[in-house]
Amino acid sequence: MSQLLFEQPTRLPAQPRPSSADQWFVGLGQNPAATLRLYAFPFAGGDVSAFYHWRNRLPEHIELVCVQLPGRGKRATEQIADSFDAYLAPLSQLIEQQNMPFAFVGYSMGALLAYAVIGHLAENGMALPQHFFALACCPPTRHTFRWQEMSDGELMNILRRSDPKWMADVSEQELQGHLSVLRPDLHQCQHFVQHGAHPEINIPITTIAGTEDQLAMPHDMAMWHRLTRQSCINHRLKGGHFFMFHTSSHALLHILSKALALPASSTRVVPFTHFNSKETYS
Repeated sequence: MSQLLFEQPTRLPAQPRPSSADQWFVGLGQNPAATLRLYAFPFAGGDVSAFYHWRNRLPEHIELVCVQLPGRGKRATEQIADSFDAYLAPLSQLIEQQNMPFAFVGYSMGALLAYAVIGHLAENGMALPQHFFALACCPPTRHTFRWQEMSDGELMNILRRSDPKWMADVSEQELQGHLSVLRPDLHQCQHFVQHGAHPEINIPITTIAGTEDQLAMPHDMAMWHRLTRQSCINHRLKGGHFFMFHTSSHALLHILSKALALPASSTRVVPFTHFNSKETYS
């Protein structure tokens, strides 16, 4: 199962490539019945494969589109950028060109990137997502980790403590070999936290936290409500930082599907709802 978490991409010098939907997105146009697209942004070091188990498990009106970032998967030969800035314009323009209602879901680093794209869309007068789901990610105003200053050993220890159950399946050699992708991703996160714009957005937010996550604790994730003028609903699922792999996917997908089936709520902050996937869902 750990291959869903870490892969071993080849890092080669970047080659100029035109931005295209096929380059950035996996799953685009594969659901002709869809009336809404859910763009999924992966965690640091992650790939589109992290979301594959969601396919065919969302309501028929939702098309899952996974965002493929440079440095992994079919883009393994491309250089990872120094900051999110290099991704904002191409992603925003391509999403705007699709001309279909959409929502964003981001996991860990992916939530920060999705939030940055929302800011770019708003700044340029483009269509905004109907909903933003932040999974396993504190708002940028609550991030305190100094990834760039950590040794390899310190970084690997933090990752293991973030989810001991899941990380037990990842060998030291596998984790060490993946740092060449993980470190530049975390550099992007730290750069955005320290230098990026953190605007208040006019989009409802749903957060989902792991009850045992030491990287994105539930009380910190609740602070996303300060970055939206609409509703902020907070949920918890059993597990650590990578709860999407070892908690009930039914519970997670139920939260996403329910939020996307409802109209936007009025401005309010809703207390935590604690979902115990083993007891609440079969």
